[in-house]
Amino acid sequence: MIKSLYLAPILAISLSGLATATNNDGLFARLEVRTGRVQVIQDDTANSTLRRGEDLSVRGATHLEVSSGSEVRISYPGVASMHIWGPASLDWQSVPTQSTSNLENLETLSSGGIAWNVFSATWCDLEVRRGRHLLNMPGDWSAVMQGGSVRMRGLTTGPLEVRVNAGDPLQLFWSGDESQARPPLTVYPGSNLRLERPTQAKVDQSGNAVAWQKPAWPYRRSSETLAQNTARQERVPTTRKAQSWPELSPAANLDQTQAQVGFKPPVERVQVTVEPQRFAQRQPVVPQRNVVQRQAPVVQTTRQPVASQPVQPVVRSVPQANRGTAYVADHWRNVSLNKLISCGAVVVEDRPGVETRVFAGGRRKVLVDRFDGSSTWVFGQDKDHHLLPGSVAVFDEKGKLVLSHGNIETYAAKGLRPNLSSIK
Repeated sequence: MIKSLYLAPILAISLSGLATATNNDGLFARLEVRTGRVQVIQDDTANSTLRRGEDLSVRGATHLEVSSGSEVRISYPGVASMHIWGPASLDWQSVPTQSTSNLENLETLSSGGIAWNVFSATWCDLEVRRGRHLLNMPGDWSAVMQGGSVRMRGLTTGPLEVRVNAGDPLQLFWSGDESQARPPLTVYPGSNLRLERPTQAKVDQSGNAVAWQKPAWPYRRSSETLAQNTARQERVPTTRKAQSWPELSPAANLDQTQAQVGFKPPVERVQVTVEPQRFAQRQPVVPQRNVVQRQAPVVQTTRQPVASQPVQPVVRSVPQANRGTAYVADHWRNVSLNKLISCGAVVVEDRPGVETRVFAGGRRKVLVDRFDGSSTWVFGQDKDHHLLPGSVAVFDEKGKLVLSHGNIETYAAKGLRPNLSSIK
């Protein structure tokens, strides 16, 4: 009793979906049930139920009902294959003629093409290896398959989600109501697309609206009454009287304003008298220095006869504070002295398109313009850096490279370079 109640709705759906599937058209397919139960319907007299591990070969138009949790594989030798997970409901047959379909591109399909009608599916993998075939999906969506692999997944919020795993791009057509036309959609390999049923457009009801019988004011009415409006119009505008400025007393000076205040007591003039005689008697004060006289110790020596030798003059090196250090071009990578600019702890070659910036803490940034700049040298204490156009370098307060970007070549310094300010 329970089994008959369960199969009744399935048979009703199957028979209603097979209006054109009563005549066999020679299309061959082989079914393999891997899990669960599958019901195969070809006509009123050819119905069979397959269970796990069973297979069946069918010809012509066939309808398939896959129960929940079931898995079945359908193969069309040399043409295509389909892998379905239930619950699912679908059928297939040979491609109909042009008069039985509303797709314009069906005339390009081969006579041996297959037309699949997928009514519902949880998971469905379709692989086409040869020929051009028609795929009808829920929501009035259709596509022409010509080589490739497509996966269809059922959604709770819409008909299906289509993913093209491999092959040519899949072009989808909507064949619903003519008043709700939609342009074709293209799904490229590796892409997903959710097929939603187009929503109904709003119908224009302006033709059924009641015509205006009298003119209407579009703005809202005034919030005050007629009496309040009359009282406001009769109100005389008044202004508050401003406070007058205080008058000046007759004794007050006309050049003195009220904000000026005199000083009390008045400042008396101080006169300084110089006495020439007292100034002449004063002697200049000379600061006294505490001079310590040191006496060298007396050493008694006995002179011995020494052979006469030529006396060598004693030359003492006297330090010269203003004497400069010589410029050695090889130590500065043959960069001329007038092209060297001191920039904190580093020395930068003056070239077009080179900019230097100073940051907090003594850091220096050197930027070489990508288009207008030219290669430049930056000399540190023990490293030489060659900056190419488009590069940026940041040096710390000791002249060490801490951050760089772009093409920068770093070499060891040549020789001991003195401070740039001491080179003459």
